[in-house]
Parts: sequence; structure tokens; C-alpha cells
Amino acid sequence: MIDIWQGRNQSRRFSSSLSQNHQPYLILGGDYSGVNFKGDNVGNLEYYDPCKGDVKISEKIVPMELLELMGRIGSSHGWVASLNTRDATMSLVDDLNPTTSLDSDPKRISLPPFATLPYCQTQLVTNVAMSASPEQEDCVLAVKFLRPQLSLCRPCSGSNSKWVNIRTPSSFFNSQVMYSRRNQMFCMPASGGHYTGSWDLHTHRHNPILNQLRLQDLPKLVHSEWELLNCRLEVV
Repeated sequence: MIDIWQGRNQSRRFSSSLSQNHQPYLILGGDYSGVNFKGDNVGNLEYYDPCKGDVKISEKIVPMELLELMGRIGSSHGWVASLNTRDATMSLVDDLNPTTSLDSDPKRISLPPFATLPYCQTQLVTNVAMSASPEQEDCVLAVKFLRPQLSLCRPCSGSNSKWVNIRTPSSFFNSQVMYSRRNQMFCMPASGGHYTGSWDLHTHRHNPILNQLRLQDLPKLVHSEWELLNCRLEVV
């Protein structure tokens, strides 16, 4: 199982499920190789291996449409969340996983259309997170949009899958969502990093748990060093 960075024109960040057993990759695009028997343009997956510092072209063949029309908005548990720029529909795919078998059929999970809350938007996605592999029945997917909206759903529910839309407080408008295995909840740091909010699909949909952060023994840094630290936190 791997974790995948975003493509050339996407924000570059690690998946929230990164662990020591995961190999990170940065997807660069596709090296066009021709037309398959279905008449679709296909290419070899091109990616960067940060552990070895090499750009590699895999033997894995992927649809060019997946790389060109679908914006990669996040990854988790070896799956990539893609947003189709034509109709704004979202799906989970494992086509872009360089380590999956060349002989295995690509897996894709289609998700229901987004419902936009009043005074919110669902075009600009901050990031995504999952509680487990989307093939597991108890998996919950979280999509954080820029500004208020946070949307949760169960990908394995099939036609019964639906989004639970949550309006977050203003202090979380620019935050990224993460999954806490210990608490089994989706968490976000508030602006300024003074406290966190946690949500789930049960009792804390609209009543998040707020935890204040009390940091002790902070290092003595000059203003420029604090600015550099803050910049690096935003990039990650």
C-alpha cells in the first residue's frame, strides 16, 4: 500500500494516512503511448520516487483522460480521489497506483454528486481523508472544501451512498482534514493552531469536539524563524 502526492499543477502534500510502511510517490503525468482497443488515448504512468530521487515511467498503462480531465485532489490508502473537471463528479481510483499489478483490472468507485450548502462552494477542494480502504464497508471518506463545507460519505454503500454535509466554523475555513485512528474521528486544526475540532457520522456531525492545545516549553525563536516554521507547516 502506498501514498501518492499530487500532480504537477496540484498542491503537493502527503496523504493523511502516511506511515512507515507506506512508500510515497509524486504523480507527474502520463507518457502518451497510443490508442487502446477501445479507442481511448492511453499512456505510461510517469511518477517521481522521492526516496531514490528518480523520475520513473511505469509499464502500467493508464487512460490519458484520467490524467488530463480529472484533477487529483488527494490520496489515501493507495487510492486517488479525482474530480472530473467537465461535470464536477468525484471518484476513487487505483489506476494511478504504480505498485498495483499490471495484470489486475483497475478499480474505480463512483461517488454521488456533491450537494452545496447555502453560501458554500464545492469546486475548490482543500484535501481528502479516509478512515480505511474504500473497499471496506466501514470506510468513511471526508472531503474538505475551501471555506465552510466538510462532506462525509461511505463509498461502499453503492447506490445508497450519500454525502453528509457539515458547515464548519470560520476558524476551520482554510484547514485540512485528517483522520485520527485513535479517536476514530475526522479532525482539523483551527486557524492559529490553538485548538482542534473533531467530527464523525454519529453524534458529532454538527456538534464537533473541540480540544484546546496547550503547548509547553516552546523554543525561543526570533520572529523570522517563527515565520519560516509557519510557512513550512502550511506547505505540508
